[in-house]
Amino acid sequence: MHVVLDFDGTITEHDTIGVLASFAISYQRLHRGSDLSSAWAHILEEYASDLGRHVTMYQPQEPVRIAPKQEIAFLRSLRHIELRSLARVQASGLFAGISTTELEQAGRKAVQGGEVRIRKGFSDFVREAAREGRRDISVVSVNWSTSFVRGVLSTVGVELDVLANEVLGPEDGRILGPARREGKVMVTSEDKVDVVKTLLERERREGNESAGVVYFGDSATDLECLLEGKGVVVANGPDGKLLGTLRRLRVGVNHLSETPAGQATVAWARDFDEVRRWDLFGLGSG
Repeated sequence: MHVVLDFDGTITEHDTIGVLASFAISYQRLHRGSDLSSAWAHILEEYASDLGRHVTMYQPQEPVRIAPKQEIAFLRSLRHIELRSLARVQASGLFAGISTTELEQAGRKAVQGGEVRIRKGFSDFVREAAREGRRDISVVSVNWSTSFVRGVLSTVGVELDVLANEVLGPEDGRILGPARREGKVMVTSEDKVDVVKTLLERERREGNESAGVVYFGDSATDLECLLEGKGVVVANGPDGKLLGTLRRLRVGVNHLSETPAGQATVAWARDFDEVRRWDLFGLGSG
């Protein structure tokens, strides 16, 4: 089983885009004398406005979307909103002049300074996997900077394969997609599941015909990946938003401790200590 993990809110306790943006605002103020805090606030306001309008107008509305294909269609319809927001980020110059090295350092310092917190048990989870010889662990994220993600992950002591977007900072601060997607920016659940399918196809070409995936995620952009193979929803409790969505879609999802092996494809856990304790999908077998 290929282990694939979302980053924001799954490996980390909270979304890190705000931390990444705060670093960029501080950088622009220090190195270019520009205060982009109001520009960032405007970006957030415009995004919320676009999203709210789209959600209000979209049909069918959330309460009557009870089939996975209906929810997937809705999630895929958000692409233009995400791209419009990224265009605003680029136009603001938020990341202009920032190198990938500086972004990686920012990720590392964010963990060291407590701005970003790694979810409980994750470091032990990947270290045990490394000791057992596992190399089939990937991080797939719609985060804007692969380098920032790598900086955060460098603190766990195990090098992981990361597939995320990247800031082309030294030029104009554009946000580009991962190389394996030929520049297409990764912003929706469809984008993420395409990457997961590519990873599985690569394994099968390399001779692992029975390759499967266990996916870990916490939010709507993870829905398609969770349904692609085996899945673990990482949530602080049973009332998490994604868990509610899955139940609305009539996808059975219980806590790992309440899920007998072989009787479910999706379960949930609060952290990676729980994943290690109830190894539902045989991840500890190497």
